[in-house]
Amino acid sequence: IESGAASNYLIALTNSRPVFTGGEFGYAIKVNIDGDTIDIFSETDDVVAGKAYRYTVSDDEVYSLIPYVVNDGIIESGNDQFVQNSTNHKEIAVIIEEANEATISNGTTNYTLEVGKSTHASSVSGFSGEVKFVTDANTVIVVREADGKGDYIYNVKKGVFDGNLTVTDGAYVTAILDNEVGSVETLRYLYISNGSFDGSTSSANAVKILENIGSEYIDGKVYRIYNALNLDTGDVDHFYSTNASLTLGANYKLNNDGTISSVLADIASGIITGYTNGTITVGVTTYTLADDVNIFEIDEEFEVTSLKLASAYMSNVEFVIDDDKVISIIVLGNAPMTSEYAEGKITVTCGFEFDGISDVEFKSLEKDGEKLDISEYGITREDKIITITPSAELEAGEYTLTFMLNNSTTKTTFTVA
Repeated sequence: IESGAASNYLIALTNSRPVFTGGEFGYAIKVNIDGDTIDIFSETDDVVAGKAYRYTVSDDEVYSLIPYVVNDGIIESGNDQFVQNSTNHKEIAVIIEEANEATISNGTTNYTLEVGKSTHASSVSGFSGEVKFVTDANTVIVVREADGKGDYIYNVKKGVFDGNLTVTDGAYVTAILDNEVGSVETLRYLYISNGSFDGSTSSANAVKILENIGSEYIDGKVYRIYNALNLDTGDVDHFYSTNASLTLGANYKLNNDGTISSVLADIASGIITGYTNGTITVGVTTYTLADDVNIFEIDEEFEVTSLKLASAYMSNVEFVIDDDKVISIIVLGNAPMTSEYAEGKITVTCGFEFDGISDVEFKSLEKDGEKLDISEYGITREDKIITITPSAELEAGEYTLTFMLNNSTTKTTFTVA
């Protein structure tokens, strides 16, 4: 490794895989560098997935990966080591192999990383189990966070950070810090393999994706532009994201910089089966409303309308909870039902639970706008399936079923060919 060569840190996502390319033998490795996942060509043959490495890269883009080495409980440091230690540049490192009650607390002037009962190592002899640090313009924080869909995404914060960080038990943590004069260091690089940070904010700061409307190249990055509903304010606006494949209709947290993260917001949903001036009941669970709760619906043209609470009764809703109170309610429509006719029976599938719905009544059936006599029809319900047996075969036409759920009307349609 050349003295003074540029260096940084990455996370290996795969082990070294031998390859022969461009007339040269080496190793292919998938890595994450500051949140970007790429494939690299390396001369390092023993890379282990999930670990942090310092790296240098040559002019012909061959990467050299430097692992951390622990000797007698101390992470080795030096010019050619994972931890840099020279006349001009001194670093310290703390690595948690498996977190157990590890915390990163945000104080008034600095952060404190405490290892708790974790399996860990440090480059500092006699390490006390905690290190205090601040961030600056050159700090990089990478947090691997569950995305709510059974996978993980890498959230990244570069520069000064003043938010909150959490470490999930079992996580792998790497902290590289400049060794400053005094007891507070400067964070250079932090990786948490399982945790969260409010680079993606709470679900109170989230949006519903309405449409993908284009992209824009800004400061060397391609941003996707989405039309989205702000779940806090009810405003529809353009938001940027580095993720080009956010799901339409899904709800995502916002990053601190106002861009959309890849983390699904914790949004509850269901049928409002009851309400008072200060509460709603969804199913059989009652929630307290914030004093300034927003209630709105959005149409196909993305026009937002504010509603009274009474208008949301027996509607299918999504709602956002912050500080144990509902701060916004998005009315999606009537209790969702779909219906079809086959083999002499009408099958109605309900997209909701019946908890809290005590009164279910089949009110009418219309064919092409004319009401039919349903007095001899049979009706049964099992879980979310309602089966209606007409007294005679239904003729071809467009049909509309009307139900009363807790004295509120909901309709569903089907076609007989």
